[in-house]
Amino acid sequence: MSAQLNSLHKAQTRHWKGAAPIDSARAVPQSRVLDSAHILAGQREVIIEHEGVVYRLRHTKNGKLILTK
Repeated sequence: MSAQLNSLHKAQTRHWKGAAPIDSARAVPQSRVLDSAHILAGQREVIIEHEGVVYRLRHTKNGKLILTK
């Protein structure tokens, strides 16, 4: 393991006084993966309301996704 990775690993597993120990063997929950084609359902744009704020998710001509408020 390189020195930089080793240092990062030590920093992640360091125990602070009063903190619960870190169980490096425990699996970190994975984020849910959604396919953009499923979200857009054949459209170029969808409107998403989040906590009372409206966002627009657009699929551009260049194949990128842009989320705007």
